[in-house]
Amino acid sequence: MSIDVLLLSDDHETQLLAKELLERDNPDFQFTLSASSQEALEILAEKDIDVVVSGVDLGPKADSGLDFLGEARARGIETPIIILTGCGREETVVKALNLGADHYIRKDPVKIKGVYTEVAHHIRKLAAKRQLEADLDASEERFRTVFEQCAIGMTVVDKNDNMLQANRALADMLGYELDELLELNVIDFSHPDDWEKDKKLAEKAIENNKNSYQMKKRFIKKDGSIFWGRLTVSLVYDEHGEFKYDIGFVEDIDERKRAEQALRESEALFRGIFDSSPIAIEIFDASGKLVRANQATLDLFGLDSFDILLDFNIFEDENTPERAKQALKQGDTVRFSTSFDFDITDEPNLSKTSKTGTIHLEAIATPLKKHSRDEIKGYLNQIIDITDLVRFEKALERSRTRYQRLYNNALVGLFRSELGTGRILECNERAARMIGYINREEVLANQTTTNAFYANPEDRKRVLALLETKERTVVDLPVAREDGSQFWGRFFFRAYHDEGFVEAVMIDITEEKDATERIQRQREELSRFAHHMSHDIKNYLHKIAANVELWEQYGNGEYATKIKELVAELNKLTVHSVELADSGVIIKDSEPVDLSSVITAVAGSQLPPSVGFTSKNLPVVSGDATKLTQVFQNIMDNALKHGNAKHIEVVGYENGSTITIEISNDGEPFPEDLKDEVFRDANWLGTKKHGFGLRIVKRIIHAHGWSIDLTSTDPTTFEIKIPVP
Repeated sequence: MSIDVLLLSDDHETQLLAKELLERDNPDFQFTLSASSQEALEILAEKDIDVVVSGVDLGPKADSGLDFLGEARARGIETPIIILTGCGREETVVKALNLGADHYIRKDPVKIKGVYTEVAHHIRKLAAKRQLEADLDASEERFRTVFEQCAIGMTVVDKNDNMLQANRALADMLGYELDELLELNVIDFSHPDDWEKDKKLAEKAIENNKNSYQMKKRFIKKDGSIFWGRLTVSLVYDEHGEFKYDIGFVEDIDERKRAEQALRESEALFRGIFDSSPIAIEIFDASGKLVRANQATLDLFGLDSFDILLDFNIFEDENTPERAKQALKQGDTVRFSTSFDFDITDEPNLSKTSKTGTIHLEAIATPLKKHSRDEIKGYLNQIIDITDLVRFEKALERSRTRYQRLYNNALVGLFRSELGTGRILECNERAARMIGYINREEVLANQTTTNAFYANPEDRKRVLALLETKERTVVDLPVAREDGSQFWGRFFFRAYHDEGFVEAVMIDITEEKDATERIQRQREELSRFAHHMSHDIKNYLHKIAANVELWEQYGNGEYATKIKELVAELNKLTVHSVELADSGVIIKDSEPVDLSSVITAVAGSQLPPSVGFTSKNLPVVSGDATKLTQVFQNIMDNALKHGNAKHIEVVGYENGSTITIEISNDGEPFPEDLKDEVFRDANWLGTKKHGFGLRIVKRIIHAHGWSIDLTSTDPTTFEIKIPVP
């Protein structure tokens, strides 16, 4: 380690010679040169110099070396200063030493080497002293820091047990302010029962010239409460071996005492839990051998005594899975399930069991160690009987399977969707097919939303508005399929607002809707029919009554004949009215009908040999054969009676989703002015050219869900449109 030396002299040549002489035998010296006292003071303020060597005479116009010395000490600079000068007066030496010079050396031109050897010696000595003082200051500072900031209580006590020093930690332990504590004697905060023991230990240590002793004792706080502490006393002796004072260290072990008590209570609690726990608990040593088991373990395995299990080893147990054994050996906690059949077990420890049948167990096995990297001390195994749970889960799974099968095979559509987005979360196969998908997987894979259901976008808003105020609602809506076709659906919605989804049952009510509409139309038609019938019957009765009156008055047989004609017409009207009413009955039992056979049979029975008939491409349709026979009878009858037809042709053809049956004849053209009236109510009665027949035809056709129109008046041509299912 180098020594930094400041050479102060106004003679630069002298400085260089001094530097060279000192460096020759002292290579560890590092020199700084200064020519004035002011410059030297600035250097000392900025740089850590070990020793200053200064002359006295620094030139006629500069401060002397003594002025520099006085100013340096006045500024609190404690750097060692050696005065090296040729001046030999005693008063100069005394003044230099009084001003704080550490040494004074006179120059001797004869013994120049000896002078600088002496200078080097004192430089080294003063530098070493300065370093020692610095080390002592640092040591004292460290001790002071430790003393003041130490977490345990510290005190310095004299021979009479008076407090010389104490730290904040001890003051806090005892509940005093620090200045209050320093006014006390150790006996003031020592428990009486422990004081004598403390004194005896101190006296014995001093008598045997020991450096320390230790004891547990009770301390009294300012508020009178007591706490336990561990006292460690370090004895300090002077250079003659006489006891001077002691340094005491006080550690509050009240918490440790409480922890020890808590540990005892915890152990007692563990024993209580272990012995009375309904869970089977087993404790194994590090080799896997069972060393302890509670009563629940004995009950689980149907045993009377723990001694029966003494040879049991978890690593040799066939019912413990290999993965569990490996995990335990590696220090990992493992959870596993196993089944145990008491009727077929080969486990010798269970030969005296009272149990039979199979039980299902779940276990959590844990290695016992203080820290994760510590050596395994043993194993803890906790076992519960989950037999009832396993049976319940199996029953639940069977129930779930049955429910899933019922759900998927239901004859109605079932689905669940998000309240906000409408995304379908789940649906059954029926629902998927109803909206035009192959299966439920396709619906879910496409992330289909219920928004696509609504043929009318306003219907979705209406449903959401209903579900905001109601938990359940039922609505009938037109539904759009994936391919663009539609059907009528009845939806039974239930909203689960907290969970954020809707469940719904969807039923295809298209046929019901169509039937309802037909019934409504029939009801309206029958109402009009009844009014017409009432009017026409009254009309006939009026005519009959008038002819009766005239017959009675004049006795003319013509009136009697007229009356017979009117009665006959009224009878005919009644018969046809019944036929017309019957024709509107809803078709309930449809069956395959071969139109070619039906129409050919009608033509054979209805048409005279003089009337020609042809047919082609007539399909098999689903309908009521009797009523369809009536349709073609009436159409052909109308052609013969009102058109004088000589040839009738029936042709069928299919165009996409529709089958068309075209019936035409070469008879008299249908009156153009009656074209739009042919199927209307005005022609039900009272016309001689076109009566009930065509009205009956239309009612039967509509009852089948088909349509019929007069598409041409010359030649007269009717078209029946049949939707392809």
